[in-house]
Amino acid sequence: RGAGGLGDESYDVIDLDPYGTVSPFVDAAVQAIGDGGLLCITSTDMPVLGGNHPETCFARYGGAALKASYVHEMALRLVLHSVATTAARYGREVRPLLSCSIDFYVRLFVRVFDSPARAKRHASKTAMVHQCVQCESYFVQKFGEMSEEGKEVKFRPAKVVVPGAECPECKGRIKIGGPFHSGPLYDADFVEKCLEACSAEQMASLPGLTSWKKITGLLTAMSEEHVDLALYYKLPQLCKVLKLHPVPLRQFRGTLISLGYRVSHFHREPEAIKTDAPNEVVFDLMRLWAEEHPPKNVSLPEVLKKELTLQRPIEWKTEEKDEVKGKVAKFLPNPEPNWGPKPRAR
Repeated sequence: RGAGGLGDESYDVIDLDPYGTVSPFVDAAVQAIGDGGLLCITSTDMPVLGGNHPETCFARYGGAALKASYVHEMALRLVLHSVATTAARYGREVRPLLSCSIDFYVRLFVRVFDSPARAKRHASKTAMVHQCVQCESYFVQKFGEMSEEGKEVKFRPAKVVVPGAECPECKGRIKIGGPFHSGPLYDADFVEKCLEACSAEQMASLPGLTSWKKITGLLTAMSEEHVDLALYYKLPQLCKVLKLHPVPLRQFRGTLISLGYRVSHFHREPEAIKTDAPNEVVFDLMRLWAEEHPPKNVSLPEVLKKELTLQRPIEWKTEEKDEVKGKVAKFLPNPEPNWGPKPRAR
């Protein structure tokens, strides 16, 4: 049990909750945890994970963060990449149960298994992001591809799916972030079980918990998020960059769904557009909106002048509201002004 040779003395649960970065403790924890054990991780160095110091982020987590709309999700993926990479060195696989960005920190719950064969899948769950410095265009490039045919698993180098040094939308420069974990951030079945535990009937069995409202809202938001899609756009930021009138969120999402694409929010960002639609499709809808609601000043005229790749006519559709039993507040405001970590204890 455990890669560190602890045998029966290895741990079933390890909780890492330092003040600041978790990176110095990851290697020891991955070795000390038993096969199938639970590793709980907290990291509060959000300025580093948020892209203020990409060189420090790379030194700590093995990936560079970018200042982009998806900063909170990328912070989670960078920490998870660090843990998964460390585990893979010892022939171990990390399976995320729950990963959430909340308040001023990230919190992850993962299980660690001894599996040299599955550790080889690490490349297919690792990616870089190519981000335009002018518009909100981004492109995810995986490091490897994997296919399963019955019991046989085949690995191959990944095909290049990103543009070159120039953004295809605005001709701006491209910057690179990562590598980061591009696989699922949580286990959907586990999230559903957690939601069941938050029901009114189950509250009495967990008397120590007091943040039922906050936990239920967070888990509900996560259950409605697409688990297999990495990173997202923020609709207000797309409108701001192109100086357009705000696009109604449900109308934009509903139109993407009507075109055959999947779309959801991110559990930290209610205005996120997490979708499998190609970048040009997202910008086609922005161009269509600009035609119908011409802006007074155009900051990136080359973006709006491009021909649409979608076939006309395109009809705007409004996303239908899901029927939910009881209203659940999924995106709660901060409990007080200037909410954040307090000074280090002395």
